[in-house]
Amino acid sequence: MSLRALLGSILLGPARRVPDDAALMYAIRARLQKLDEALDGEPNGALDENDPRTLFRFLLRMARHELSEPSPSISNPALLSRFESLIQTRPAESLDHAQLFIDTPSVLLRAETLLRTRPKGPILALGDDDAVSLALLLLGAEKVEVADIDERILAFLSERARTLFAELPVHRVDVLEEEPGPQLLGRFEIVVTDPPRSYDDGLAFIAFAARCLHPSPSSRLYYADHEDWNDEHDRLVGALRGLGLELVERHANLARYPLIEAWIPSLEDRASALGLTADALRSLIRSIPARSHLYELRFRV
Repeated sequence: MSLRALLGSILLGPARRVPDDAALMYAIRARLQKLDEALDGEPNGALDENDPRTLFRFLLRMARHELSEPSPSISNPALLSRFESLIQTRPAESLDHAQLFIDTPSVLLRAETLLRTRPKGPILALGDDDAVSLALLLLGAEKVEVADIDERILAFLSERARTLFAELPVHRVDVLEEEPGPQLLGRFEIVVTDPPRSYDDGLAFIAFAARCLHPSPSSRLYYADHEDWNDEHDRLVGALRGLGLELVERHANLARYPLIEAWIPSLEDRASALGLTADALRSLIRSIPARSHLYELRFRV
């Protein structure tokens, strides 16, 4: 079943047919408005993350992007199969480390975007379960390093880089508990990170990344986020000035994150609370990837 038909069945009922995308989008907007109205009177204007409506609202918002905003295409599709072969043995996503992999075209898109300015200095992937470092090496980057808390990821990336006859220095760091050491501090022309979707942790990752960035006008910090995923994103953007950073460009909807059921605790109970079958909710999760923009920052002059 297509995503449009699936959403039409859930939102409009199995007895009704969705005549076109405009009607479906109207139904989605109406459902979103109803859910948003339910926020009235909630503390701080937000639903608790365990409220089933939070999950459904998130899925519907991501569905709008999936239906109306196709992902940009990669400029070098011949590398896709090579990259996919390279990461076949990647460790599974760890919920302990809030890992959710972007799909393989998104990894190459992210790497292509980082190399757009033809950097001469080293590049740091801060948190690299997506293996952006390997995509950078495949695209010809010569100076790439990785910092991550997950020793499985570090060992995997290091081993895979050797099969490319490339050097990939790796550093184990806990961004939420540590400061950048001298091996990272102020060294990199480009730093890329995909932080958790919250204000406190997101700001911690961006602040850590900024401290690793070389104080040059050409240096760039890239981070992934989306206003329909992170309710605190506007607040996060407002804090960038305090870190001495400013926005250069927003690369819209550059990454797709296939959702995994393991991220949804008590799925059957959530489905029941939403008036859905568990199979219908599973189908939504399988059919709707999350989206992220890639924000490009630099130090304010």
